[in-house]
Amino acid sequence: MYITAQDLEDVMSESTLIALSNDTSRATTANQMTLDKACEYATETVDGYLRSRYVLPLNQVPTLVRNICLQIARHWLYSRRPDGKGFPDNVRETYAQALKDLERIQSGKLHLGLTEIGSAADDNYPTALKFNARAPQKLDLTGY
Repeated sequence: MYITAQDLEDVMSESTLIALSNDTSRATTANQMTLDKACEYATETVDGYLRSRYVLPLNQVPTLVRNICLQIARHWLYSRRPDGKGFPDNVRETYAQALKDLERIQSGKLHLGLTEIGSAADDNYPTALKFNARAPQKLDLTGY
């Protein structure tokens, strides 16, 4: 995963995480399983956009990818609310921007500075689609 529950705890208040990650109002700590699901969802979403352009999983996680994951995970946590109330405009806006950034990365308009699939440096990665083939020698069929 590109982010962890600790990353979410670093950028969101404890009270918000407790409220968003638990289904009961009596909880006193954030539900780690829910935070992990949010991180997993964000990573899978990002991978879905990057899959056609980069070798996955990313060995180095650029700050941009990490920030996008944080915005997606935060949006996912807010979307768990069944009534849909209290969904801050900032969360909606940053989520929309994260998806736009992913589309720009996918289309090649925004670069991560990593090796892309099909580049010369990509030869280090084995893949089932790479092979070398030689054409057969030309047969002389003039007397046939």
